[in-house]
Amino acid sequence: MLGSIYIITNQSLPNIIKIGYTQRTGKIRAKELSVTGLPHKYVVAYECHLENAYQFEQLIHHLLKDKNEAKEWFRISIDEGIKAIREATKNKIHYEKNNITGEFNDFRPEMIEKKRLQELEKRKKEAINKFYTDSGWSKKHFIISFFIWIITNLLIYQYGGKIGSIFLTISFCYVIPQGFFLLKIIWFFQNRFEKKYKEDIRKITDKIK
Repeated sequence: MLGSIYIITNQSLPNIIKIGYTQRTGKIRAKELSVTGLPHKYVVAYECHLENAYQFEQLIHHLLKDKNEAKEWFRISIDEGIKAIREATKNKIHYEKNNITGEFNDFRPEMIEKKRLQELEKRKKEAINKFYTDSGWSKKHFIISFFIWIITNLLIYQYGGKIGSIFLTISFCYVIPQGFFLLKIIWFFQNRFEKKYKEDIRKITDKIK
């Protein structure tokens, strides 16, 4: 059953922390403790969610028995408590939050995959932006090149591949001096148009025969 293991602290109880378990939330548990009459409120410093939380809580208490002050209270720092929880649970945590530092980690497989895809998409965008920066490519170049591509293929259909090829080469050398990769892509599409053009001519001549 899914539950949470939390670390609760209180300013009135320096140098000790409470490590406990709940099927609700650490925040609710802290509110329940805050009616005990201490001058300061209980604060959730850390909380993690996982299956079999109660069993892991008991294991953590056993591992920290030498540091036990009373019941679920231990004379250790928050960082030591977090380390003990992580070591005892052995990567079984679904997600966790350190309310002191604001750190949040989600270890669920679907979230790890989502994060991986987001990181991959980010790296793709960075690579594209770097290419734009290094080659001097911009939206202006893209628009100009798009029209060049249209004009080139119109010329290919109208006059044949040679004139279109010359226009394409001269124009792209002017617009994007370092964009040889894109030039190869355009050449690929140009060859496809030339092939279609030749096939259309062949069909017409075959009909005449």
